[in-house]
Order: sequence, then C-alpha cells, then structure tokens
Amino acid sequence: DAVRDAGVDLFPAVVARCCRGGRVIRCSETTCIAARSARDDEMVATRCRTFIDDIDRLEADLGLTEPELTSALGIAAGTIERWRRGQATPTHETRQRLDQLAALRHHLYETFHPDDVVAWLHEPHHCLECLAPAESLQAGRFDRVEALLTVIDDGIFT
Repeated sequence: DAVRDAGVDLFPAVVARCCRGGRVIRCSETTCIAARSARDDEMVATRCRTFIDDIDRLEADLGLTEPELTSALGIAAGTIERWRRGQATPTHETRQRLDQLAALRHHLYETFHPDDVVAWLHEPHHCLECLAPAESLQAGRFDRVEALLTVIDDGIFT
C-alpha cells in the first residue's frame, strides 16, 4: 500500500496499526503511521507500552484486581492479558473508559491522602446504596463515584 509505505496518516483511531517489514505492530495512538526505521519501531513500542503502564498504575493505585478492572472496563476476561502480550489493543471505547478511570484516579488522589484511597474505595458508602465505590466502578458506574467525590470535595459528606 503506497499510502502506508509513505508513512502518511491513514485514519484517526485510538487503536492504530503501524506496519513495517510485513509485521503488524499495534499501538494506542491516534493515527496509523508506518514505522520506517529502528527508531520508529522503538517509538511505536513506547506508545504500545503506555496503555499497559496505565493499566498497571490503575491496578496498583486503586487496589483493583485484573478481573475487577476487566469488569469496570466492560471487556471480556483475558483481554488485559492479551494486551500485555501484545496480541490486542484497547478499542476506542475501551481507551475512553481507561481515560475516564485515570481521571477518576487523579480525582481520588486530589481528594484523599494516598494512604487512604484504596481503603475508601473498598468501604461501603451510604450514598452508593451501601455499595463500596470499587463495586460501582466494577459495574461501570464511574459517574456515581465521581459524583460522590464532588460532594465530598464540596464538604457535604466525608
């Protein structure tokens, strides 16, 4: 494909495939660009690693297991493991959910002391119908946890 070989953007997408030497390298990037050198291969690998780093950070900082994170993202069991092995990349929708969860993580760490974040996420809260915020996340209800954090930030609840 002459357009791909020329290294021009083919289409905007969160999940892009960058081709070089007949190999397909998947990465979490907004455009598809052909890797034309070893340096390009290294940059693509770095971009691919970025969303895996995000997953690792979310698991560690939020105290979520891989199955809990899989549930929160609304993806099939084993998907994160396929990402780690480089066999797949997040879809556009999943990448958006990862970004939402990363933003929520940031909000949590602005609201609470770092030592208190994981404990708060796993304690039932009356504003969430006695569910723990982590359970709301697993149900894909990031909005409910975000709303609760906003109320806490405003000084209404603790």
